[in-house]
Amino acid sequence: MSGESAVISMTAMEGGAANFSDPTFLREESISFGGIRTDCYVVTVSPNSHGVAGSYTWWIDKQTYRILREDNSGSSTVYTSIKLGEALSGDLFKFTPPPGAKKIDLDKL
Repeated sequence: MSGESAVISMTAMEGGAANFSDPTFLREESISFGGIRTDCYVVTVSPNSHGVAGSYTWWIDKQTYRILREDNSGSSTVYTSIKLGEALSGDLFKFTPPPGAKKIDLDKL
């Protein structure tokens, strides 16, 4: 298996990447990640979802196979750090409704 095919196959096993198909290797490129130049594979993929048009371009770290940058027709996302397995504070999941909001019981609709 070539390097390009290997990275595409390994990336496809990542949770969110399973929602994409038709990977195409474009090139190899270095980008800055956490202040360090990081060698990446650059690939394009298409979303599997119906009604979602366009394609995405991903910069995938050659060593960790993590997506470090994602571009599509409307936006560009550049990740500055990736932390795995860290405990998350319960405060991240608290929601305070705005004044005047009404609670709706969806089971009664």
